[in-house]
Amino acid sequence: MDRGSGSRCSRMMREVCAAVAVLVSCVLSTGVAYDQVPEGARSEREVGQAWTCAMHAEVRTPKPGQCPICLMNLIAVAKKGQLISVPEGELQQFCESYIEDALDREEEHSQWEAFCLVLTYAHMKGKDAAPRLRGLLAGSDLDYVRPAAIGLGQLGDRQSIERMKELLASERFQIRPEGWRSEPEMAIAWLDITGALHAMGEPEGLSALLEVAQEEYGAFAFGALTVRDTPEVRDVLTRAAASDRGDLYKRKARAITALLYLGEKKYVPEAVKLLASEHEMVRWEVLAALVKIGGPGAEDAVMQHLSRDDISTEEKCAAAEALIRLGRKRQGQSEIEAVANAQREAKLMKLLEDNLAVDYLGAVGTEEQLPLLRRIIEQDPGRRLQAVAAAINIFHRENEE
Repeated sequence: MDRGSGSRCSRMMREVCAAVAVLVSCVLSTGVAYDQVPEGARSEREVGQAWTCAMHAEVRTPKPGQCPICLMNLIAVAKKGQLISVPEGELQQFCESYIEDALDREEEHSQWEAFCLVLTYAHMKGKDAAPRLRGLLAGSDLDYVRPAAIGLGQLGDRQSIERMKELLASERFQIRPEGWRSEPEMAIAWLDITGALHAMGEPEGLSALLEVAQEEYGAFAFGALTVRDTPEVRDVLTRAAASDRGDLYKRKARAITALLYLGEKKYVPEAVKLLASEHEMVRWEVLAALVKIGGPGAEDAVMQHLSRDDISTEEKCAAAEALIRLGRKRQGQSEIEAVANAQREAKLMKLLEDNLAVDYLGAVGTEEQLPLLRRIIEQDPGRRLQAVAAAINIFHRENEE
């Protein structure tokens, strides 16, 4: 789930998660360490626990055992606020079942939860997710319509195109240009759906994004333009990067970062200067763009940014994740360089683990981080969905490699 409107899937977690405490001992909000939860306390919290089968979601029992259909071990159905126990060796089954079960539950999810659930489901199921996402797109709840559109755009699901066009033609989306600032949620929803059309090569999507991007308020559309590289896209972004016109949406900065995503290395020096910006969101976007472009200049800049004392712990974690990614992109390393890079990665990963930076661990972690994610899933209901999504990312990345 990388760029354009879909890039917010990874950045979304950074923006909505509260700053993570620096607790090496992984302490719960109750003050109990993850590896020291008394068994009695756990069983007391598990009253009313239901169990299901990862392969047959219709199976529900009040106690653990085996599925009567396939004889697989049942897994716990996690509910908000509960401590749970994930059977040894069944973390992937549990996580995938958790996502499907959470989407089925008749309870309200927050905007972030809906976004995370839908896009994790799309990543988990691939093309098989399309029918369910189309059902969400057909609804009226923007908390689900937005991620469904992004997911369908990433999947290239052309069966959803007419519904997307129908949504954009509806009265609720006829608010631009005056309404962008007064109704930002509608503006972002418009961007997600239009960006999905552009991702699938629909001319209407590109033309609408280009029209908005050339307006004073339109810099927020730059990222969505980069999902497909065309001469028109480069022209709009190049002119914006050369302009000194400043506005509420940091037009010049966003144009530079968008051009990095299109492989324009000549903008790296200007992007590095933007790491000194007073606007934190600009710095976030520059870090992500430097990872995309890669190279020694990008790596040195991110390393220097990580050493700053005036940025938040979460921003340090973002820089650590960026450095891990950049280190993995290096090619032609000598044996000594490879050893040094591995040692640096281990230190950076420790920083992420010590700060419980779950979303970053999901982005760059390996099977070595799964035990920590499992403990968080079992014992921290507040971070459970985040940790489930992170574990799924790791499992699928390991499978792809």
